[in-house]
Amino acid sequence: MKKSIIYLAMAAMALSASKVSAEEGKVTFGLEVAPAVTWLTMSDHPEIEEDGAKMKFNGGLVVYFNYGDENKYSVFTGLNYNSYGGFLEGNLASAALKGNANAAAQTALGLNKERLKYNFGEFEIPVGVRLRTGSFGNWRFAAHLNLGLAVTVHGNASMKDYNGAAYPLDDYSRKTYSYSPMRLRGTYGLALGAEYDLDAVVLTGKVRYKGSMSNMYFYKDGMFNPSATLNLQDPEDKTYSENVTFLPHILEIAVGVLF
Repeated sequence: MKKSIIYLAMAAMALSASKVSAEEGKVTFGLEVAPAVTWLTMSDHPEIEEDGAKMKFNGGLVVYFNYGDENKYSVFTGLNYNSYGGFLEGNLASAALKGNANAAAQTALGLNKERLKYNFGEFEIPVGVRLRTGSFGNWRFAAHLNLGLAVTVHGNASMKDYNGAAYPLDDYSRKTYSYSPMRLRGTYGLALGAEYDLDAVVLTGKVRYKGSMSNMYFYKDGMFNPSATLNLQDPEDKTYSENVTFLPHILEIAVGVLF
């Protein structure tokens, strides 16, 4: 019985100390999950264009170093897992002109488009600032701004459809030839949200946009030689006249808890 009382007292002291340290502006930790809509954009290209978004599910850890009256100012970092992707539509006419029999047959039938689905996953380390309002009862409101460095851990592409027609499609996976996704990219994030204080924890919610400061692409024979083809199994097939580069975008609704 005495041990139970001692353990309860120690737990209460630990919770009290963690709450006091947060209130006095030390460090707070958090977990977030984030349903997301992601898409790809690219500069003008004669044979490829954007063609739709994808639903994803992201999440991460966050650490805030708090300063100022009521912890209104914070510097934060952490570790996020971002999954993202989208669709691009490409033109097979160039392949037909290069003598690809299959592409030529499809072009003759008027089916000269292919829709490619891209998927990527990465770990991101953000560094940014959080600005919070004072308390309105249990509520606070906050704005976040950050830069980040992301490391791509997987990436692949596959054809989704062929103008709605059934079509035997290649698997655009990272095991083929020497093609790989860009491994490093610069990121930035903007978010607006609210926090609700439950004393022991703080519930958080925010709408967050994540953008890219560098191109994402599949490359071949070196990081600075982006591929001019979307067919990752046969480099001679469906080659486009210009390199294919694009920027990924993520719009999230992130919910979490701070300790």
